[in-house]
Amino acid sequence: MDYPNCQLLSPTGDLLLRMWQVFLPPRNRVYRQHSHTQVEITLFLEGSGTYGTINGPQPIEPGDMVVVASGEQHSIPTVGDNGLTMINMHFEPRFLLESSKDTFTLENRNLCFVHHPEFPVRIPAAEAGELRQIYLQIAEELRQEGPEYALCIRSLLKLLMICLIRKHGYAADSSSASFSQFSGIMKAMAHMDSHLSERLTLTDLAAVAGISPNYFSTMFKRFCNMSPWEYLSAKRTEKAISLILDGSDHTMLEIALACGFNNTANFNKTFRRVTGVTPSVYRSTADILP
Repeated sequence: MDYPNCQLLSPTGDLLLRMWQVFLPPRNRVYRQHSHTQVEITLFLEGSGTYGTINGPQPIEPGDMVVVASGEQHSIPTVGDNGLTMINMHFEPRFLLESSKDTFTLENRNLCFVHHPEFPVRIPAAEAGELRQIYLQIAEELRQEGPEYALCIRSLLKLLMICLIRKHGYAADSSSASFSQFSGIMKAMAHMDSHLSERLTLTDLAAVAGISPNYFSTMFKRFCNMSPWEYLSAKRTEKAISLILDGSDHTMLEIALACGFNNTANFNKTFRRVTGVTPSVYRSTADILP
């Protein structure tokens, strides 16, 4: 069965979750280590290849799944002779980590941003049966859009993450954040997501979070495994990528200004740090990116 590109949007139009099917042919491609602020979960349907993380490449076969935390570097360095078919899912951490106190216990509230050091990223097909079942349920809910499907998807996503914690050793050490600190960090992240094109200061973000600027930086880094500015740079770069790929004839200056960069020099520097290439190279090679 083919899975079309399906999206779940917030009431304000923000992209919260996306699932889509991809086929990678067995040919020379440009594969680069890359990362993004969304959590990525992939189910491999057919073919073979290797999946690369900072710990090196791992073989992938049909039925395997991989789970990549927000900000974690990854790539697909090789594809076998028959190509590789997969379903990808990206979701925003804030879709899962709602503000209610029963979302996850405090020691697991950072599960979208960091996992246990010994979690292998790849889960072999023989061990991934329950995860696959939940994952495909999410895909069907997203496809059918039945009553309360967004609530159902979030519930299934929580169940999937609990399965990762219980059966696959996914959970990292505690983030050491109180509920009020966690809530403040999530508010600041949502504020950044909604104001990417604007000038944002540490003082502004700390005020949204309700804590001092220095403590905000410390807690953000501890909780999200990246600094506030690394997160903001990644989100602005992701917005720039969407503009580069939307088919419009935007100039790089127009894209830079729309994404909160005050000039193309800063835009190019940040984009290259996040993706490994300049915006112009990304645009010219978009059709052969993983």
